[in-house]
Amino acid sequence: MNDNHDDSKWAGRFVGLFTFSIAVMLILIVLSFIFGIFFFGVAGFFSLLGVTYDSVEALVYFTGLLLLIDFLLEPLAKIVSILFSRAFQFQSYKQFIVRTIVMVASSTLSFYIVDECIIGITIPLRTELLLGVIFCLIELVFEDKPKLEKK
Repeated sequence: MNDNHDDSKWAGRFVGLFTFSIAVMLILIVLSFIFGIFFFGVAGFFSLLGVTYDSVEALVYFTGLLLLIDFLLEPLAKIVSILFSRAFQFQSYKQFIVRTIVMVASSTLSFYIVDECIIGITIPLRTELLLGVIFCLIELVFEDKPKLEKK
C-alpha cells in the first residue's frame, strides 16, 4: 500500500514538472519567434536604408538592446503624451499630433541610444529619425482602437 502511494506521489511530481517545462518551452518559442520577426524587420529596414553593420552578432545585440530600451521608454512616452494632451482636452487632432510627436521622439531616441551603445553599427541621424517615424507609423497602425458599437 505504501509503495503504491509513493508511485502516485512521484507521478504527480513528474506531471507537474513536465507541465512546467512544456510551458517554459512554449514561452521561449513564442519569445524567440517575436524576436526573430523584429530582428528580420530591423535587418530589412537597414538594407533598404543602406545602413551597414560589421557582423550579424552586432545586429543581434542591436535588436535586443533596442527592444529593451524601447520597452523602458514606451511607458515614459505614454505618460508624457498624456500630460501634454491634457492641454488640448477637446481638440482630438491636436492630441493626435502631440502623441505622434512624442512617439517619434521616443522611437528616435531609442535608436540613437542603441546606436551609440553598439559599436558595430553606425546609423546617420537622418536615418535614425526616419526609422523613428517608420516605427511610430507601424505602432499607430497596429494600435488597439476601441470598437464603435452600432446603435
